[in-house]
Amino acid sequence: LDGSLGGITANKNIVLLENNVSEKLTATYEKSSNSYLVATVQVHNEDMSIPDSFVLVKVTEFGVEDTLITTVINSDNINLYFNAGQMKFSPDGKKIGLLVYDIGTNKMAYLYKVEEDYTLSNKIELLKGEYDNFIYGLEFSSDSKKVYTTMYYRLYQFDIETWGEQIVNNSRFSIVEGFWVHNGSLQLATDKKIYWNSGNIYVINNPKEQGADVNVEIVPGFGQIGGMGLPSFVQTFFEDFIFTVENFCVGNETKFEFEETEATSIHWDFGDPTSGDNISTALNPTHIFSSEGTYTVTLNYEYDDQSYEVEKEVIIYKTPDAIETIYLSTCIEEDMEIYSFETSTIQAQL
Repeated sequence: LDGSLGGITANKNIVLLENNVSEKLTATYEKSSNSYLVATVQVHNEDMSIPDSFVLVKVTEFGVEDTLITTVINSDNINLYFNAGQMKFSPDGKKIGLLVYDIGTNKMAYLYKVEEDYTLSNKIELLKGEYDNFIYGLEFSSDSKKVYTTMYYRLYQFDIETWGEQIVNNSRFSIVEGFWVHNGSLQLATDKKIYWNSGNIYVINNPKEQGADVNVEIVPGFGQIGGMGLPSFVQTFFEDFIFTVENFCVGNETKFEFEETEATSIHWDFGDPTSGDNISTALNPTHIFSSEGTYTVTLNYEYDDQSYEVEKEVIIYKTPDAIETIYLSTCIEEDMEIYSFETSTIQAQL
């Protein structure tokens, strides 16, 4: 595409939806299919033949696909067309959140899971019955385990690692309260911090932490700029890189694979100092753990001039003992392929 400058082809100005489209727009990148998933909200028409719906479309290297994937929103007659509020994919692309408010009682805060067919399910309503203060800002932490919302006078955190409406709402923690708090936009950035326009620009320094440990402070140099908006991005750009682990028996080589091949300054700490070989700078190292147990493996790396750290608990198990040979008696009836096994004499070993 014009040397990566985004060449325009003859197939342009593609209209996906005409009329009744809200201001909501978010996108995520799907690595497995090398495609983007773009989502918006279509608003119902007068006769309700078109209901309020999420509309998702895939954009591949070949262009915009014709198929629109829709999920009806039970919006309780809220006017989604004129109402503000953010909509976001989670960085891992597996969840989506939608906030809507207008002047009055018509407000909503929904979270959904994104299914393999790109429909949305397992709705969670946040802050049910507590929309009195203009809910607006929405953002996920880079590991997709926390979600943040803003309304007048409050910044909330919810833990969404365990899914369920009551569980998630019970996890609510008020990070900031005060009359100076505005219901402005939230946006995750490449440094894995969440920025917040609340008249001044604030930053949530540790959004993956729990409760008060997130550390909110004003960003020096911005001053009071007013407004409530921040630019939106493809959410996947801010996802935590992860590593996978194979082979968990003591005495065997445990294999580690890091998915980001362009990372630099890689430093692995296997949390096993007695092994004598606890550190590696390889992209995909192996390690023989010294004994069975639970180890905290830490990976530090640099990417795009930023430093990152990823931790994962790895459980190493004792190698199973092979028991002595067990002989089974079998019986087969004529002209049948159904077998029965007599195991009464070896119940203890089983």
